[in-house]
Amino acid sequence: MDIDKSDRPITDFIVQVLQLELLESFSRPELSELDIKKAIEYFNSKGGDLKKIADDLLPHIKGSRYEKLKLAILLQQAGLEDSPRGNLNYNLHILIVSDPGLAKTQILRKIEDLFPNNIYVDMQNATPAGLIGAVTRKQGLLGDSWIYERGVLPLANGGTVCLDEQPAESNIKYFNEGMENGRITLTKSKKAKIQANFATLMAMNPRFEKFNRDLGLVEQIRLPPSTLSRFDVIFTMFDEIKDENEEIEILRTMLEDEEELERNVNKEGLIKYLLYAQTLKPEIPKEIK
Repeated sequence: MDIDKSDRPITDFIVQVLQLELLESFSRPELSELDIKKAIEYFNSKGGDLKKIADDLLPHIKGSRYEKLKLAILLQQAGLEDSPRGNLNYNLHILIVSDPGLAKTQILRKIEDLFPNNIYVDMQNATPAGLIGAVTRKQGLLGDSWIYERGVLPLANGGTVCLDEQPAESNIKYFNEGMENGRITLTKSKKAKIQANFATLMAMNPRFEKFNRDLGLVEQIRLPPSTLSRFDVIFTMFDEIKDENEEIEILRTMLEDEEELERNVNKEGLIKYLLYAQTLKPEIPKEIK
């Protein structure tokens, strides 16, 4: 180790690693000029049509009635932010309430595959420690130490938490702070504040498993008002066919080969497009405001 910047090392240092902790994290890659070029080429190949890009994002979800749902999820993924703005989480929070058997889990799995910090959670098996993390005591070569192991919500910082089904009542409170402020508080660690600026994509069945058309929507959503108010938009999916054209559309979808659908999507171009879109911060003109 050449401390005095001369040609002669003063002494040799031997460093022995006694303990190593792996911290999982995801940082958005720096986009090269080639990456940006590919993103723009992909956008142009779709004719600048966001509906076509949304179809690439969720190729398995068919039907004109779900166009706005796919566009909202596209907007959510194109606008992911790592940090709160003014202590507020500006990521988009989307709730899907669906009759059983309408591929809502498939939607969540597709979004999970986009980025390493998009995380799928089966809410029926989630625990508080799994969601927010836990401070645990570990025995190492240097003695005992207290270590914070991050849960799903801080690991999804800058990404999307894909929640399948209704959370247990005892777990709901852990989402509220992150959805609102982009952070969570660990009370067992002298109220340490951990950044968790995630977007939320939750899909669940209605209260009675299938929609009752004689009741209002809010009555059939099994979430407390404090959590429901934090969702920016709510979509419904009904197990019904409106007309003959939709029936033909659904039958055509059932006959399509899943692998063929995937092969027709330029996934690399789609990912580059989303990552590039996340770097752009458009401002709304005063006239539109």
